[in-house]
Amino acid sequence: MANIAENIPIRGKSIALTSIKSNSLNLLDGRYKPEQAQVLALLRDKIPRTSRQIAAALDKERTNITRSLYDLTNSNKIIISKVAPCPTTKRLVRYYNLAE
Repeated sequence: MANIAENIPIRGKSIALTSIKSNSLNLLDGRYKPEQAQVLALLRDKIPRTSRQIAAALDKERTNITRSLYDLTNSNKIIISKVAPCPTTKRLVRYYNLAE
């Protein structure tokens, strides 16, 4: 059995085994589906939004929203419509919109 403190390298990052197991369990029981549905509903107006804007509109933590954005982008339900300065931070960020 693996040591609980052991980390696994994934895409250049060191991820704790507990994080991997927790994420797998959440995926299996469908906990992320309602959040993804909320993101899709928000983006139906075809206005490109940043992860920060989406999180604020849904009253969620941005870290939770980025997981949903990643999954929705990989499943081709949403796209990165542009990369431009964030209105809040002025840093370059991704703007998301529904896939056509």
